[in-house]
Amino acid sequence: MVTEADARESGEAEPLAFYAYTPRAFGREIRLTLRESALEVNDQRRTTVIPLADIETVRLAFQPRGVMTRCFTTAIAARNGRKASFASLTAKSMLQIESQPDSYRRFLAALLAAVARANPACRFAAGRPPAMWTALALVSAASLAAVIYLVAILAPQMSVGGAVGALALGAVSAWTAVEMVARNRPRRFAPDAPPPDLLP
Repeated sequence: MVTEADARESGEAEPLAFYAYTPRAFGREIRLTLRESALEVNDQRRTTVIPLADIETVRLAFQPRGVMTRCFTTAIAARNGRKASFASLTAKSMLQIESQPDSYRRFLAALLAAVARANPACRFAAGRPPAMWTALALVSAASLAAVIYLVAILAPQMSVGGAVGALALGAVSAWTAVEMVARNRPRRFAPDAPPPDLLP
C-alpha cells in the first residue's frame, strides 16, 4: 500500500482518501487508495489500479450480515472488466465485526466526487438491478408467508412463552425481509447526494 508519506517522498500527488476493511474473519485486509485519476485496491498480494475515467457504474446496496448486523456496500465496475467493492463492516475475529460508518462515508463521498469528475457519464445506481430486486422481493415474500404459516400452525401447540418466542422470531424475520427489499429498490442517484437509506 502506498502511504501518504511514501507519496510525498516519491513526488506523487497526495492521495485523496484511504479506506481499509477485512471482509471476513482471518481474511486479508483490503486497502483502497483514492488518487486523482485512479483507485488502487491492495489485497496484500497485489494492487489493482482502476482508472477513474474507466469506471462505468458505482452501485450502493444494503447487505445485512444476520438479523442484527447491518452492512452497506459499494461495488464498482469499469469498462475494462475490472471490479472492486468495499463494505462498511470489518471483521476483527470470528465473533467480532465492527462497523466503520464515519470512515466509510468519508471515503465514499470522496470516491463519488472523483468518479463524477473523471467520467460524467458514469452511472450511479442504488439498490439491486431491477430483475434481481424483483427476484429478491418474490423470495422475501414467499419466505415471510412460510414463516407466518408455520407460526400460525405451531403456536396453538406451544406454551405461552414458546408462542411469544415464535411470534417474535416471525416479527424479526418480517422486518428483515421488508427492510432488505425496501432499501434495495432500484434507482439512480446524484453523486453528491447518495441515498441516506444506503449509508451506515
